[in-house]
Amino acid sequence: MTNTIQFIAIDDTGRYQQRRWVMPSVDTSFSVLNILVNQGWQLRAITLTDVQGHSIDLPTDAFDGAPMSWHLDQLQRQWQAVLGL
Repeated sequence: MTNTIQFIAIDDTGRYQQRRWVMPSVDTSFSVLNILVNQGWQLRAITLTDVQGHSIDLPTDAFDGAPMSWHLDQLQRQWQAVLGL
């Protein structure tokens, strides 16, 4: 399911950046943000919006440049187990 990630950051050259991208998944959005941090970008504000228009502000310090995929997969398995899926 697609989502929109909007963020404000200082890029690796020290320039202010404000971007908004449509992504195929939350996992992809998180991966892209971590890649940018790994390349030296400093995230200042992040908003994630789903296809229904619901938005949530995300903590910038959650993105430290390390991959999140494994952690997200584990979390998904846990809530699927709780729901009996």
